[in-house]
Amino acid sequence: MELVRVTRENIETEHICCAIANNKDIQVMSKKCWLKERIEQAQNVPTPFTTFSLFYQGEFVTHEILSEKKFEKILISKGL
Repeated sequence: MELVRVTRENIETEHICCAIANNKDIQVMSKKCWLKERIEQAQNVPTPFTTFSLFYQGEFVTHEILSEKKFEKILISKGL
């Protein structure tokens, strides 16, 4: 697998959505527009797992997609 660093310069030609194959799809085009405005901010997040990252009081907790039970377990572990 090849890793590609997406930048403002190459975002128009890179494939960014595994579920949609067509770069001209309106969903892909709107996501690219949104990303282009935030690319520097996205490249400076404190974790590579940006989509499902959970932070508590500034500390990284997990990158898992949380079920209600998993989330409750984390809350309990944090004394909440």
